[in-house]
Amino acid sequence: LQRMVAERLSERLGREIRVGQYNHMVDSYHIYGSYFDEFDAFLKTVEVRSWEDRTWTAAEMQPLIEEARERIEKSLERDRAKR
Repeated sequence: LQRMVAERLSERLGREIRVGQYNHMVDSYHIYGSYFDEFDAFLKTVEVRSWEDRTWTAAEMQPLIEEARERIEKSLERDRAKR
């Protein structure tokens, strides 16, 4: 998919667009029988905690985003140095 998008963009823009690095991280929200008790306990906390206590604002996330950005930049620099 990335290659196809890069090729299409190259055609439209009239210049080479190369495929970049792709990282995909996900969590599984599957609930297996062996974890039912833990999930039940989690649901009980949802019932008693306010929305604000269960969620993060963009301002609260910003330091984590900046840290991730710095780590990604360092990782890309290491990859470029290897080439």
